[in-house]
Amino acid sequence: DENSASDEKPNKKTDSVNTPKKKKVTKREEQLKQNWERRYTELKQFKEEHGNQAMLPDGALRNWLNHQKCDYQRMIAGETSRMTPLKVRRFTAVGFQIEKTKKRLTVEERKEQIKQNWECKYDELKQFKEKHGNQTMLPDGALRSWLSYQKLDYRNMIAGKTSRMNVLKIQRFAALGVRIEETKGNVIYSWKERQQQLQDYRTTHGHLNIPISHELLGNYISMQRWGYTQFMEGKVRCNGINDARIKILNDMGFQWNLEKRKGPQDRTKFKSWSERFQD
Repeated sequence: DENSASDEKPNKKTDSVNTPKKKKVTKREEQLKQNWERRYTELKQFKEEHGNQAMLPDGALRNWLNHQKCDYQRMIAGETSRMTPLKVRRFTAVGFQIEKTKKRLTVEERKEQIKQNWECKYDELKQFKEKHGNQTMLPDGALRSWLSYQKLDYRNMIAGKTSRMNVLKIQRFAALGVRIEETKGNVIYSWKERQQQLQDYRTTHGHLNIPISHELLGNYISMQRWGYTQFMEGKVRCNGINDARIKILNDMGFQWNLEKRKGPQDRTKFKSWSERFQD
């Protein structure tokens, strides 16, 4: 039996089935891994020389570390992230804490935290811009509020008031194609005021086929169409659109569909929000 067992040849088919296949690594993934290792080595060397990452000067390495902290926050929140438990342990091994702590922060640590939060939101805005092409489509929420605050900071800087805005941030916004300078479009109008503006346009032109390039109403009508789509899909964030406002705009002849432009559609076949909620 021993001799027969020793003479048995390996079964290639069985071995190939039992052996798990290694996942192919793309060139992009390999490049990201190499870049991560290079920055990690630079960070480790800086720590050995200076003893504290808080002394990191502004630059590529500091930005990279901020992005790692953002990635960690996304991982904890269950969102898509390149952070892994292994990376967290490697940071901990060299004395870098990327987790959020509940201890009272010093002035320098608070400044660093503010900078990290800014970088996280800027990164989110960049991703949104790359996906949708226009920041005016931003839904109501934390990111939109943050961008509005950046515009307020810009106005404070121009007025000589206390502000965290600076030339570098303005240049980075400009690189994304995002204008934070004060324009006429930054004035906030109420729903009644917008309704009157649409009425005035209809009186002047005889229709509401308003071009997106229109200075006063271009961005507004885009947001109304976006909100309408969200509302009809039953989503919560719909830019204030509801059944009553849809009826008002329909009665005015508002064009919901840019492609067909066949006038207001009959929305009676659609259920109201309360009816969809009951379903």
